[in-house]
Amino acid sequence: MADVATILSATRGSITAPAGCGKTHLLVETVAAYDGLLPVLILTHTNAGVAALRNRFAKLGVAPSKFRLSTLDGWGLRMLHAFPMRSGIDSRHLLLKSPKYDYPAMREGVLNILRGQHLNDLLNSNYSMLIVDEYQDCSPAQHETVVLLAEQLKTVVLGDPLQAIFDFTPEGVVDWEHDVSEAFPEIGTLDRPWRWVLAGNEELGAWLLEVRRELLKGNKIDLRNSPDCVEWVQLCGDSEDRERRLRAANTRPQTKGGGSLIMAKWPQDQSRFAREIPGATKVENTDLSDLANFAESFNPAAKGAAGSLLELATTMMTGVDRSALAARIKSISDKTNRNPPSDLELAIIDFLKSPSYGKGAGILSECSRQGGTRVFRQEMLRAAIEVLNRAEMSGGKALNELFVELRDKARIRGRAIPTKAVGSTLLFKGLEAEVSIILEPEAMEHERDLYVALTRGSKKLVVCSKTPLLP
Repeated sequence: MADVATILSATRGSITAPAGCGKTHLLVETVAAYDGLLPVLILTHTNAGVAALRNRFAKLGVAPSKFRLSTLDGWGLRMLHAFPMRSGIDSRHLLLKSPKYDYPAMREGVLNILRGQHLNDLLNSNYSMLIVDEYQDCSPAQHETVVLLAEQLKTVVLGDPLQAIFDFTPEGVVDWEHDVSEAFPEIGTLDRPWRWVLAGNEELGAWLLEVRRELLKGNKIDLRNSPDCVEWVQLCGDSEDRERRLRAANTRPQTKGGGSLIMAKWPQDQSRFAREIPGATKVENTDLSDLANFAESFNPAAKGAAGSLLELATTMMTGVDRSALAARIKSISDKTNRNPPSDLELAIIDFLKSPSYGKGAGILSECSRQGGTRVFRQEMLRAAIEVLNRAEMSGGKALNELFVELRDKARIRGRAIPTKAVGSTLLFKGLEAEVSIILEPEAMEHERDLYVALTRGSKKLVVCSKTPLLP
């Protein structure tokens, strides 16, 4: 059994913790109990994970001065910007236009800095110890990074090999049994399903621990042999499946503000479900790839620039009718309109007369304020408006450069998760809500992806599938 004293007294070690067994709470309590002069460096893998930890620290009243929190790649990116020559990295990789190649190059650049011992003094003068969460998702390069950091800092890593779902990259993930255990000997485990105990639903927690044991053996699980709070929605492969999924996605939490995490595999499916599910918001990937493509090509002075802005708007909100707007703009320009122009129409006309980045941001803002409009990609809308406004005030700096700066700051800052969120298990790993809704379990490639999805909900689990036998 692992506790706060175990972590604080360790020089180097690992803790294995199944989903929902109190790993995050243990981490936060450890930092709260720490009384050293320097802050604890805490690294994890996703912006959502950073936001979840930051919220936990705030709820427990932990002073921000006691810790420094970032994603592994976000922290590495800061080091690369601080020591570009010593990293040996081609600066083009920092734009992250080709994540498949850029992330491995970034991680190798960070290793170059650490291998040269350029950070030793900085590490010892800025941090007291290192805690790495969700360690099972480290790539081999990230694992080597942490091992090098552990030569300077007391280091404890926490994770669960059954939640290793970042192995879709060519480099894969670190081997827990061999690499992790060798570098960071086990100093404790967690085995009480606190997420469900605290939610008054220990039966679900016990069932999920049994599910974990069966999945580790390579067995299937049968949703028909589950607690009453687990609902199987049978899909039939017909035209009614869409409605079945939408009804499932509208499952309400038991308490106000309880929240739900709605999981689909592919980004285009997530956008479609977020558009169709009332009140839902899509959680974006950290690269904001759709906005990156827009920032790469958008020029307010180019022909069709207004159309590009409206096209972007249609990917983020409902109720934007490009054809109807085009007809109205022509009617207003020809002075044949019967009804006075709306604020959005005036913003478009003003942009057409004297286009600018700031006026482009104004068009997006007005689109979102229209009656009957619902924004289902709020994070991307905020980022789009912000980067356009920054471009207006930058004095000629390229839009794509400003976007990269904005995105990199967001990686370090983390993000808030909406109450009714649509995304992937990759984005939701480490998070919890009252209700977990899995819309496409057949698309999940392995049992680890399924396990992460099953363990997100504290009070209710809804699974839409053709068969009750998974994976």
